[in-house]
Amino acid sequence: MGNQAGGIHVTPIIDVLLVLLIIFLVIAPERAKGLEAKAPGEAAAKEAEDVWR
Repeated sequence: MGNQAGGIHVTPIIDVLLVLLIIFLVIAPERAKGLEAKAPGEAAAKEAEDVWR
């Protein structure tokens, strides 16, 4: 009957991983822009510094 293993074939898994990698590389630059956030002002930084003293 031959030497057949009952495991998962490696070639289809590599194909799927390559497709996922390509999709990730296409989407990643768009996500790198991120969300805009406002940093707290100097007053908030001074207040936080006073709390830690």
